Amino acid sequence: MVSQSIFALFPAIPLAIAALNFRYISIAGLMRDLSSQIEKGASSIWNKDVINGEILILRRRMVLIKISSFFCGFAFISNLVALYFISIMANGIAKTGLTITIAAMVLSMVFFCIETILSTKALNMHIAELKDD
Repeated sequence: MVSQSIFALFPAIPLAIAALNFRYISIAGLMRDLSSQIEKGASSIWNKDVINGEILILRRRMVLIKISSFFCGFAFISNLVALYFISIMANGIAKTGLTITIAAMVLSMVFFCIETILSTKALNMHIAELKDD
């Protein structure tokens, strides 16, 4: 029973890490784009409050993705530990490892959901500014 649960989680964790890494790279690109717009003076077209709001949200999103990535990594490590203890027939420790893996993945997904909400908020700010012009 325990080993089947551990094997079911094992492939999902690296996929979650890859998805979070992609989001982080995308946000870094958005930050660079906003920075270049500000440096070029293109921000005179845009409302300074909107740009400042977007930058603030992007910073929060980067922190949330970093925390979420940490918990995904921690889940991966605890899953490996649980797999090891399954292999040496230490089922009690393996169950603890599985519990830690699940808790870490839950925390990671909670932070991911919060980041997704902020992503939508930033996009709505941007769309609202475009509609006003």
